[in-house]
Amino acid sequence: MLLLTRSQEENKILASKLKELGFDYLEFPSIAYTVPSDNYNNLDSWIKKNHTYDWAFFLSKKAAEVFFERLLAIGGNFFNISPRMKIACVGEATADFIRNEIGFPVNFVPSVFNSSAFIQEFLEKFHTEPAEIVLFRNEDVEDDFQERLEASGHIKLYISPAYKLAKPQYQQEDLAFLAKHDLEPIFLSSQTARNFYDLSQGAELKIKRIFSIGPKTSNTLNELYPGLELLESKEALIESVVESISNAYSQIQ
Repeated sequence: MLLLTRSQEENKILASKLKELGFDYLEFPSIAYTVPSDNYNNLDSWIKKNHTYDWAFFLSKKAAEVFFERLLAIGGNFFNISPRMKIACVGEATADFIRNEIGFPVNFVPSVFNSSAFIQEFLEKFHTEPAEIVLFRNEDVEDDFQERLEASGHIKLYISPAYKLAKPQYQQEDLAFLAKHDLEPIFLSSQTARNFYDLSQGAELKIKRIFSIGPKTSNTLNELYPGLELLESKEALIESVVESISNAYSQIQ
């Protein structure tokens, strides 16, 4: 039984595609979003000062959603966004949200949807332009994104927390229900994988194999579930994850 592990909102697209192909699945959201520790103070400040920096970076659709939700919540409107502020997104899902639901242009999307390609291609394309950038992201991420961008010498990057990740709460009977099935969890992020692992401790789940969206998530899964069969999608896209699942099932038939 396929198991969807992202938030219910984020599971919708994947669930729809699996349903179209006739796959059965269960949902066990292993990640939740909460207000950042500063109650949006930093984010709101940067939104109000959007005319003072050159780029807004969004590394997730959630960060973009929260940015524009807070713009409206603090009394602003879309016309309050300065034309000076260009927008960069790590993937097409985020870019499509901004283009189609917000109606703003997106100035940069990398050819490969991960942070390493984002940094490399951005620096290659804009290496001659001094820039001040604000990165809107999950509060808890620890990586070298800022150091790698600022190493170019002409970029100043500020980080603004847009949301905080949390673990949902489950009852013992929820885990007991999962234990009745041979599970094939689908993981779209490392954090989801860690949360699922923590939430399912002591539940004696029967995990048949795992589907992963990309190398970073796969590395986490190999640490958590060493030796378990792991199938990684070719690209960090929902469509590629679905293709990986379809190929795995067609080989059985």
